[in-house]
Formats: sequence, structure tokens, C-alpha cells
Amino acid sequence: MIPLPRHCFRPIGAKTKPAIARRHAIAALSSLTESMGGLRPPYKRGTDGGSHDRHDPRNESSPYRSWQATQNLDIQRVTQTAIIHELTQQQTRSIERVVPWFLNTMPEPYFRQVPESFRLDHIKAISAIKDANMDMHMNLKTHLPDGRQVLTFIRPGTMPGLLLNMIKELPFTQRSQDYMPLSRVQVFSAEDDSMSLNVFVYGEEGERKFGDVDLTGAHILEYASNLLQGSIGTEDEFGRPHPEPSPTFERENIIAYLEKC
Repeated sequence: MIPLPRHCFRPIGAKTKPAIARRHAIAALSSLTESMGGLRPPYKRGTDGGSHDRHDPRNESSPYRSWQATQNLDIQRVTQTAIIHELTQQQTRSIERVVPWFLNTMPEPYFRQVPESFRLDHIKAISAIKDANMDMHMNLKTHLPDGRQVLTFIRPGTMPGLLLNMIKELPFTQRSQDYMPLSRVQVFSAEDDSMSLNVFVYGEEGERKFGDVDLTGAHILEYASNLLQGSIGTEDEFGRPHPEPSPTFERENIIAYLEKC
């Protein structure tokens, strides 16, 4: 049995004012719902005299909304998406700052000698370092299709002795089973002295076809040929003297030299 307030047992037929009766009914309903689990009365009297549903979300200032995810998997997916979006936006802003700086501070030989795919890797690595507020200190390893390995060392500053310290950190030695000969070293420094970027290539490069050098060094071969024939004069367009003709500029010697580049 659910106990009811004493005023609910008013004799039938007893006269009661409407306002008092209404208050008694509401009080009885409140006692009944509270005893059934602490539920609130479904209706309350508004200031305009009408009744309003207390459980209508439009009438409550609740943090929950009907479009919110309620299942655990849905909440995890929404959280993951939000984190991915935030990190993507941060990385995009970092790259937008790094790319102009990188293009303006790296020396011209870097863009002529380093392939574009490597340059993109360098930009992404530097952007990640700057975005994490870390020191400009990172090693990158890349494998070329012909089996060679390329190690890129990025260090802060351009102080003397930095290249020597990088060489001491190189992983391969002649006593190692995985030994590969160091075939090329490319040394670059940012023009603002903020970092050094050096590239170490391990492994012997495969023989290239003659036609490759003929194509990439065509303008050099043409210049050497004109120089030997004496058809270009003694000075260039800026007034600088041309070198004297010699066997060094013969086609076979030029090609042999270009194949080592």
C-alpha cells in the first residue's frame, strides 16, 4: 500500500474551494509519484495559467540533445573523427608556415640535386618537428628502387664540426654484415643558419645507359663541342672568358665524368 496524505481522505460531498482542491490533487499526485521511484510530476502550472510538460526537452536546459550519439561505438567513432580533424587542421597550418620558409631558406643546389620526392619527405618531417615544438633533430631513412639506402640527417644550426658529428653517427661499418659503401654525400645548410640537412647515399649505383647522359647533359656536351671547334669566341655574354680547348672537353671524357655525377 502507498500511503496518501491525510487531506486526501476528505469525506465525499464535502465542499471545498476549487483552488484548494486543485492543490490537494497536485500534492497527492506528487506523493504518489515520489513513492513510486522519485519521479517528478509530469505537469506543472505555468505563469500564464497553462500547464507544461516538465519532460519536454524544449522546456528544460539539459546538456543532452536528441541528435547526440548514445551508443558506445557511436561515441568512439565521433571522438576519433574529432581528434583526426583537429590534428589535420594543426598539421595543415604548420605546413602552410613551413613551406614558404623552406623554399626561401634552402640553397639553390638543394633543389637541383635532391629529387622532389625526397624534398617532400623533408618538408613533412620538418613540419612535424616544428608542430610538436621539438628541436630540429631527426634522421630519415629511404630505400631507392635499385637497393641503395639514403640517410638524411637534420640538425639545428650550422656550427663547425656538425658534419663530422653526423659522420660519426652513420650506422654502417666495414665490419658489419650489412655493410654498404658510402657512395655520395650531399651537404646543405639553411641560409638563415637555422638547420643543416645532409644526405648520405649508401650502395653502388647501377650502370646507366649512354643515352641517359646524352639527354641530361646535352647542353654541356654541346658547349664542349663548340669550345673545341672554336665557334663560341673567347668570352661569354657577360664578358667572362671561356676555358682553353683541351682533351678534357672531348665527348668521351665529358660523358665519363657525367656518369659519375
